[in-house]
Amino acid sequence: MVSTNKLRLARRKRGVEASRDDTPGISPTDIATHNSRAALEILRRAGPQTRLELSTHLQLTEPAIAGIMTRLLEAGHVMQRKRAGTGRYVSTEYLLIPESAFAVGLRWSAATGGKAALIDLAGRVVATEGFLSLGEAGRAVEALLEIDGRAKRCRGLAVALSPDLPAAAVEALSLPEGFALRLIEETEAAVIAERMLGVGQRDGGIVVILVGKAVRAGLLIGGKPFKGEHGRAGNIGAMRTGHDRVPLDEVLGMSVQPAFIRPGENSDPVTLGRWADMAADHLKDAIIAVGGFLSPGLILIGGDLSEEALDAMIGRVNRLTREFIASFSVPELVRTHFSDGGTAEGAAVGVFLGDLLPEVATMDARED
Repeated sequence: MVSTNKLRLARRKRGVEASRDDTPGISPTDIATHNSRAALEILRRAGPQTRLELSTHLQLTEPAIAGIMTRLLEAGHVMQRKRAGTGRYVSTEYLLIPESAFAVGLRWSAATGGKAALIDLAGRVVATEGFLSLGEAGRAVEALLEIDGRAKRCRGLAVALSPDLPAAAVEALSLPEGFALRLIEETEAAVIAERMLGVGQRDGGIVVILVGKAVRAGLLIGGKPFKGEHGRAGNIGAMRTGHDRVPLDEVLGMSVQPAFIRPGENSDPVTLGRWADMAADHLKDAIIAVGGFLSPGLILIGGDLSEEALDAMIGRVNRLTREFIASFSVPELVRTHFSDGGTAEGAAVGVFLGDLLPEVATMDARED
């Protein structure tokens, strides 16, 4: 049995002041903050809403909605106007102000270079800036934020971590100071991008395959990115595939790929077709395994491949999968909303989650 003194010491170490019954509670401030985030997400997703409409969405009283809107008006995140109509009574509706907040996400690939993406509160990609070395990332961020006082309204920066950009290398980005910095795995950033900016919510969840230095997959199941007990879920590059049973990384990993399949490179149809046949024969095994085990609503693929190479491989994978499995239990493979996987955009959106917008799991629970 753990002694009372040890329990008290543990509480002090966590910075938690223990109550007599040690029962966690939610303060009125927590509730107000949560409701404000939920209201902003409704306005972001559904557009202008009246108090009555927000009341229906959030299952709160109209006086409670009035209080939430007052706080958001004072914070400058929403505006109000009279709804156009010909009826006798004219309702007031509330609109999100997208440019009231910004966030920046960054990705780096040794094969294709880096990208910084600026996202506004509505989830729109306002601008992107490329960079060719890690040391130029800070300049790219400054270029995105120097217009119209965006820097003052920036909620933070987020870096998508990958095999090409581990946490230990983030300091080399030389990012501007004064902004909150978040580090997020590229696989998590990719599924956030699809959930918030791409395909939205899907029954069964979303799987996003990223082709880079290694082949990895982001899993969004039950509204939460799934990482596994040891954080290794999604490392599908280690799967042995094809008739020769070789790891997928040795077939699709960018370190073993011909240059012609990278963005901006040209290839003749015959050579591309041969490569796509070989790649599809191996990738289809991973698709069948992931689809059959997880039964996701959608499987997507993106990364450091050119759109031409992606489309050629996707078409062959879907044909081979259907030949192997007659049923439609495994969804067709499709290209990601952003051809490079959207990891910079997803990282930027991640800045807003739990800040001005609710976490994805909370959104999915409400929509269910």
